[in-house]
Amino acid sequence: MLYFFPQMQTKIANEGWATLCHATILHRLDLSADEYVDFADLHAGVVQPGKRRPNPYHLGFELLKTINRRYGGDDETLAPELFDLREDASDLSLIRNELTQELVEELDLYVYARIDDELVVTDTQWEAVRDRLLTDLTGYGFPIIVAVDGDHEGRRELLLRHEWTGKPLDLAHARHTLEHLHRLWGRRVWLETQDADERPQLLAYDPRTGHHPAA
Repeated sequence: MLYFFPQMQTKIANEGWATLCHATILHRLDLSADEYVDFADLHAGVVQPGKRRPNPYHLGFELLKTINRRYGGDDETLAPELFDLREDASDLSLIRNELTQELVEELDLYVYARIDDELVVTDTQWEAVRDRLLTDLTGYGFPIIVAVDGDHEGRRELLLRHEWTGKPLDLAHARHTLEHLHRLWGRRVWLETQDADERPQLLAYDPRTGHHPAA
């Protein structure tokens, strides 16, 4: 897993950098009209905005292009400051420090949630969008689960806790995970978490009784 951490930490930055460099190089070339149309068509496909989640190529490209222009770069030139930023930037630092209200509005970014059977826009404020992106990037998109007690209530049962980041667990996946953990642990496994309204939930699995409902 450690092998993949650097890639997880820089997905937006890396894909944005590659896309920006590719576009900059192509703008420097003396392309024919047909060649430029082919490039524009391929480029547009790569940076197509995501339907339900940000496309890292799109978000990274737009972020780095905006920063480049801020420091005097253009379609054919990359500013030296951009290279300095690229050496140290992670996705978290890039979003936290460089995502602006103007860019959020330009890219039409928003926060949404599933309410009943519909996806509903819940917030369009740029700070809320930034904070949601940061939350989703924390833990590289994986929920953080910690082992709290290997002898829960003196019964040698395993108690786990979901570190709350504002995003509830997918309960179907959580229950399947508890089943697999039970096979490894050999006894009942408990999981403390919260629902979308931040109300405590306690899940458990034991093959003799099945899943315990949230409590």
